[in-house]
Amino acid sequence: MNPIKRINQQKAKRNFIVSSAFTFMLGLLISPPASSQTTALENSVKQAALQASNMVTNGSFSRWEDESPVGWSIEIGATDGANSPKSRITESKEGGVRLSGDSSTRAWKFLSQSIDANAGDVIHFSFRAKSEELKQQGAQKDNCFVGFVPTDANGQRLAPLFQSIENSESKSFSHYINCPKKMAKAEVWIFLSKTGKLTVSDLRIEKQLPKDSFDVLVESMRRNYSFFDLKKVDWTKLTEKYREQATSAESSSEFSKVVSKMLGELKDIHVWVMHNQMRTETYTKAFDSNSDFNVISRQIRNSGRFLGLGIVADTKDNFCYVNLRNLTLPKPILIRHPLPPDHIPSRKSLDAIIDKIVQRFDSPGLILDLRRNVGGSEEIAKEIAGLFVNRETTYAKSTYRTGDEPTEFGPEFERTFLPTKQTSYKGEIVCLIGPGTVSSAEGLALMMKALPNCTLIGQSTRGASGNPRPIMLPNGVEVWYSRWKSLLPDGTCFEGVGIQPDIFVEHLQDFDPTFDKAVELLKSKTKNK
Repeated sequence: MNPIKRINQQKAKRNFIVSSAFTFMLGLLISPPASSQTTALENSVKQAALQASNMVTNGSFSRWEDESPVGWSIEIGATDGANSPKSRITESKEGGVRLSGDSSTRAWKFLSQSIDANAGDVIHFSFRAKSEELKQQGAQKDNCFVGFVPTDANGQRLAPLFQSIENSESKSFSHYINCPKKMAKAEVWIFLSKTGKLTVSDLRIEKQLPKDSFDVLVESMRRNYSFFDLKKVDWTKLTEKYREQATSAESSSEFSKVVSKMLGELKDIHVWVMHNQMRTETYTKAFDSNSDFNVISRQIRNSGRFLGLGIVADTKDNFCYVNLRNLTLPKPILIRHPLPPDHIPSRKSLDAIIDKIVQRFDSPGLILDLRRNVGGSEEIAKEIAGLFVNRETTYAKSTYRTGDEPTEFGPEFERTFLPTKQTSYKGEIVCLIGPGTVSSAEGLALMMKALPNCTLIGQSTRGASGNPRPIMLPNGVEVWYSRWKSLLPDGTCFEGVGIQPDIFVEHLQDFDPTFDKAVELLKSKTKNK
């Protein structure tokens, strides 16, 4: 990337707009207009105020000088080694700016602008955009996006947001962004580096204030929450029911209580509220466990415990028994009451449990018990499942919201996992699942289901795998909510349904027939080995 001299008149122009708006309003007080002109003048004042609230200079792209949009820098963002021909940046006849290039283009221009956002700010980033006739040809880079790019003092990117533009009709995009605490600078990029056209207009960045917190939450979830259609929830009706209570709350603590009650109506265990470092669950659901470890403990030996993660032991028939209770390391733990130090899992304990499983690779059969696994990190799940494969393996798909309508989802992305070690376990495997198998543990169950030498036994899993991510509201309340639909390899969503076992086992009180069935199946499969 070879940046050229930036055109950066943002502060002066923003101050000019504010000053103009103030002078204009003062003029109205001194010399009131005729009543027939009132509406037009009021609209002009409102428009000036609206422009002043925008942190982007010339986000409408209505002002141009020397064939460039005022306030924007033009740089070369991608090349194939040549300096020309260059892509084109022109004023769109429909309003806004247009970036375009073709198969002969060798150097791709992009637009950038520095923004006066501060670390810790909550901002609303919105624009309209469309793309036409996109095609990646030859050595072209596959880029067509509008991005918000924060960097630290060393120029390193901090969680940039790149919104790909793949729609041929002009469409509005809206994102609420929490500016990283280490952010020193932020930029807006408009980038095209392949054959086609990218048109962008009405680009705005506005800082959100504490009084905007409810609207920020409502809009963020309206655009991104993944299960409105599945749960048949009218989000507008639900939020209006609680709006007055939330907006009139006298403290962030009272606000968090109101939104917790509201979000509880979604009945989603992957929606919770954080306030003052305390996590409030908005919904919990009781279930009947199909596991009885008291029974199992009398049938295993050489048990080794690994802080907070689970145990590795041997059955009486010399099969390896692995009971994983969660897939969480310290950083993601967000609970109301902290765990005792000797119950907190760590990277060291994860490495230790992996090493212990590897030491039992000589076992003729292995039981992986996930019936009380509350989930955590799917990356940790991949490390466990990676012990049982020698090549990259597809286990699931996922899809995200892409538009205003709750039924608008983007492409389905395949999820895969890789071998963890150079050698893998090749014996027979039984994976035990049930309603206590939740979230990322369901991802692990899907990984095991993808193995040809693994049988799932038990009952269906919980069916709750929303991949939650947070939105930090301007008043300091943090809300986590489901962001994707997790899918089976065939594209079927299992939210609310769960992953089905290959062999269903009815649970009996004071017994653990699921464990017994696993041992019986392994004895049968390894009898002649």
